[in-house]
Amino acid sequence: MKRLLCFLTALALCLSLWGCGLMPELPLPTSEEPEPSTAPGTAAPTGATEETRPTETEPPTRTEPSTETQPPETEVQLRWEDVYALLLSNLSSSIPMLYNEYYLYDLDGDNSPELFVKQGTCEADTMIELYTMAPAGAERIATLGGSHSMLCGLSGQNACLLATGHQGHESITKLSLRNGQLQQELIYEAYGEEYHQFTGLPGYALSQREGLRWNGNPTDQNQDVLDNHKTRLPYLLRIPFADQSVFSGPSYDERFVQTVEFAGTYTIVEEQYDWEGNLWGKLKSGAGWVDLTDIQYRIDLAAPISANYADRPLLESGAYDYACLDSSEYSFSVAFRAYETLYDVRFYVANLAMDDLYSREVFYLERLSADRPLVAELALPMDLSAYTICFTDSYGYSHTFILTDNGRNNALVFYEY
Repeated sequence: MKRLLCFLTALALCLSLWGCGLMPELPLPTSEEPEPSTAPGTAAPTGATEETRPTETEPPTRTEPSTETQPPETEVQLRWEDVYALLLSNLSSSIPMLYNEYYLYDLDGDNSPELFVKQGTCEADTMIELYTMAPAGAERIATLGGSHSMLCGLSGQNACLLATGHQGHESITKLSLRNGQLQQELIYEAYGEEYHQFTGLPGYALSQREGLRWNGNPTDQNQDVLDNHKTRLPYLLRIPFADQSVFSGPSYDERFVQTVEFAGTYTIVEEQYDWEGNLWGKLKSGAGWVDLTDIQYRIDLAAPISANYADRPLLESGAYDYACLDSSEYSFSVAFRAYETLYDVRFYVANLAMDDLYSREVFYLERLSADRPLVAELALPMDLSAYTICFTDSYGYSHTFILTDNGRNNALVFYEY
């Protein structure tokens, strides 16, 4: 009886709580049938929407570490042939070029050549760009002057030569690579010497890909050419100025010593350029150095020949050679005096109005010495009438002078052309 009473009391209490909304709702049974599972390889029915619900009852899948050894990732190695081919294509220009070529040479012995690209529309703007292979591709490491220059190999050495020669001046620079940096060493420089007869590197137009079939540096005898090159030092130099300054070293920054005191012939035993580009020569006597550039400049300013009306004392002395270029009523005598021995002296009738300096040769003299002038009978009948005088001086330089008058008072005009 007590049990029945307790059950009824508990039931009444539950009904009271449910009525107050304090009891959770229990899920009602559903009559929907579960969706049939799709067999593997069978497509879902058309129009069916697939809803993804997280599965709370399934634990997350644990991935076990693989015991198999994975091969390491390999870095892609760039081929220098492909990299240089692309670079040459990019450097190609439609502008007309005097130089538009490339060279290959291994400067650091890694069996991968460096690339030299030489481009320029004229000698003045020609430059050489140097590239080497880096992990990311071609890297430009230097820009070199390429005017009047040639690249030459050095067999058996991780180095090459850049030889430059122009108007009697030659310089040779040795190129090498050290820790990826270009090293430049000036190993020779001279003026007035015979140029070295080097064998140059083979060059190819930027469009020619056969140059990329490089299989090693070419062999050459350029080191022997360097070792066996003969220079003209020492040599004799005529210094025609007694006031030529002598310095203790090859520069105007050095101490002034004295002047040469006497115009004459001196022996030069060594040459060297200063930072201003002046060429200096060392005197054999040990007195010091003279500026060869200045001496040549002063010699050039001093004309080796002069022309004046022949005066009566000279004509009466008879101490001259004679030439008749024109014996008309308009002719007169001109004395040509040389200040050094001149060779192959030729006289031409010239017409300045027609810009014709060599209209007709009228006289030839094998040699004109400084101790015996030449008196020439000639005429300048019209305005712009002239004579052209050509000769070679004692240093082997060719000269051309023009003789005419000023067109006003018959004063002679004589100048180098």
